[in-house]
Amino acid sequence: MACYPGCLPNPRSGFPDTPLGESQYQAWLDATWVVGNVILAADGLVSVGGWLLGRGVSMAGKAYQVKFLARHLPGTKAVAAMLRKGENAHVFFDMATLSRVEAAIFERGVHTGVVRGTERYGLRFKDAIGYQLKPDGTRIPLHYGEMKVSADGFYHIMPRTGPSVP
Repeated sequence: MACYPGCLPNPRSGFPDTPLGESQYQAWLDATWVVGNVILAADGLVSVGGWLLGRGVSMAGKAYQVKFLARHLPGTKAVAAMLRKGENAHVFFDMATLSRVEAAIFERGVHTGVVRGTERYGLRFKDAIGYQLKPDGTRIPLHYGEMKVSADGFYHIMPRTGPSVP
């Protein structure tokens, strides 16, 4: 798999495909990962996503599109800019929630088709995962997570009211 600048190769490949290898890999994850599947290093964010965590959606050849991260986290300059332009912002409660939603979509997400040129996968959650923030300050709880995957393999996760429609 070709890596984008700053990403890391799949660490799962360094452990044998055996029950012992799986338990060693899980121990490595427990010792290494800080929040969900966001890996931090001494100099800051190294990689978000990009590895196969669940058994549902294959991560082979995919990497998180970090440039969209700020659009979906509260209190960022990107969200403030959207609101100033009169646009609604769809934000997760925090990075940990985004990470949990990402893992859940890879584990149990449903392919919802191709919308506006990108593959879509989604999952509805019982509890809110974020909110739609309107320019007037109104907040609407969001219970649906969606992953957009572009043809080049880059993806990002966002909270939504429901699946994207053409």
